[in-house]
Amino acid sequence: MKRIILILLGIIAIHAAAFAYGGTVIPYSELPEKAREFIQENFPGIEILQTQRDRDIYDRDYKVNFSNGTVIEFDRKGDWTEIKSANGIPDSVVPAVILNFIRTNHASYVKVIEIERDAKEYELKLDNGLELEFDNKGNFRKYKD
Repeated sequence: MKRIILILLGIIAIHAAAFAYGGTVIPYSELPEKAREFIQENFPGIEILQTQRDRDIYDRDYKVNFSNGTVIEFDRKGDWTEIKSANGIPDSVVPAVILNFIRTNHASYVKVIEIERDAKEYELKLDNGLELEFDNKGNFRKYKD
């Protein structure tokens, strides 16, 4: 019984240490080059309020907060993983096949306000509240609740 308790306490201590590190504010120049290029190409002229690096035992990622409320998250390589913007995400960020699907099937939409991607899929939210899911090639899968 003591052994189980010690193992559980060890696991809890490891996870607590990982979460305690949390996010660290870093200069923009410490973002991966790929992330900086992405920002310059797709969000030029918008003031950056804060750049953070989050590191835990398993991974490292970055978060950039802009003055207009836009938030972009990047993985350790500098590839974006999530973008949120009440002002709308530039069409240049949304894969063309997904943008075409939205324009064809949702003519009344005004803008994409959230987009998230991983190796398997894209998830988007439109400003009319609709949430859509696509595979990693941009093929429509389903509407989300």
